[in-house]
Amino acid sequence: GPITQGLSNIIAKFITLLFDKGGIWPGLVIGGTYSFMVFLGIHHGLIPLFVTAIATTGYDLILPAIGMANMGQAGAALSVGIKSKNKETKSVAVSAVTSALLGITEPAIYGINIRFKRPFIAAAIGGAIGGAFSTFAKIEAYVIAGPSLATIPMFVGKKANNWLLALIGFAISFVIAFIVGYFLGFEDD
Repeated sequence: GPITQGLSNIIAKFITLLFDKGGIWPGLVIGGTYSFMVFLGIHHGLIPLFVTAIATTGYDLILPAIGMANMGQAGAALSVGIKSKNKETKSVAVSAVTSALLGITEPAIYGINIRFKRPFIAAAIGGAIGGAFSTFAKIEAYVIAGPSLATIPMFVGKKANNWLLALIGFAISFVIAFIVGYFLGFEDD
């Protein structure tokens, strides 16, 4: 507990520093590493950052990058679902894609992508590129929710077409993770 709390605090300070500097780097880093943070259970350390940003500015820039990581997990899991010859693996992968698109990435992370290793790398690459797009486009989240296709209304607010930019970013992450995952392959059971 105390070790992961300390690690979460360090990560939160680093992410705050990245966003203070601006550019594509904050989204690239968050989109590429958020799923690893989920894997380690330290992603909850980012919650105070969302709360503070929305309370002070009315929007948050971190949640959109997290959404890109989620879509990367879905795209990588789909590549496994399409390429696998194992019926059980295909079944788990397809259901993991569905849940990841709806914001629940643990089945994709633990059930498919970490299990086969290379798909997790593909998900990180897709998430990083989508995350870079999210900070480049300055996609804003106006409420705290798990970013997904089911929570697109969290991107509807004062910035026109913000929700459309979020969908474009989701598509970028998903497609890149799928393509990278498809070509990296994996060792089927």
